[in-house]
Amino acid sequence: MYDLEGACVRRFGALPDAIRSISCFPDFLNVAVALNDGTIRVINIDDESVKTLENHTDYVYHVSVDQQNEIIISCGEDHTVAVRSSK
Repeated sequence: MYDLEGACVRRFGALPDAIRSISCFPDFLNVAVALNDGTIRVINIDDESVKTLENHTDYVYHVSVDQQNEIIISCGEDHTVAVRSSK
């Protein structure tokens, strides 16, 4: 995480594969990260806990979160679009 001047203010633990996309939840409590290993990781910004979502069988290219913090949509190399609850 960086401040408005571009200085790093916080780093999160390493993820297991390359990051393709990141989407911040509108409540700013979590971020969803799309990875090359076919998973989406939802990271809690406060305690750095991680929830792994396994919706794809190949690279996840993009992840997006709706404005109500309820739905995660992703697309991947496996030619699918996944829509799931963020809960």
